[in-house]
Amino acid sequence: MMRVLSTQQMRRLEQGAEAVGVSTDTLMERAGLAVASWAWRSMHTGDDVLVLVGSGNNGGDGLVAARCLKAWGARVGLYLCTPRTPDAYLARAVDAGAHVVNATDDAGGS
Repeated sequence: MMRVLSTQQMRRLEQGAEAVGVSTDTLMERAGLAVASWAWRSMHTGDDVLVLVGSGNNGGDGLVAARCLKAWGARVGLYLCTPRTPDAYLARAVDAGAHVVNATDDAGGS
């Protein structure tokens, strides 16, 4: 069973995890791996995947998922819905071979 949490509930859980020593980076890596694992079970090797990426931590989770899926054999594209300050998660996904399109550069997006 999956529970849907409010933003406030999620923040409290994240703060609780951090209070006992689980870093934001660890939370993001685990969340991204969980999403990638779920997606991979319904895919075939070589499938195309498009990850819509925002500027926040959910976007970071998506970048981790994209990196994992790319490593496992999927063709991965990243669509940055909002400008994202370059960060380690984006860099790792790009280094893994994910193709990036910025919404601001997408002629079809205007």
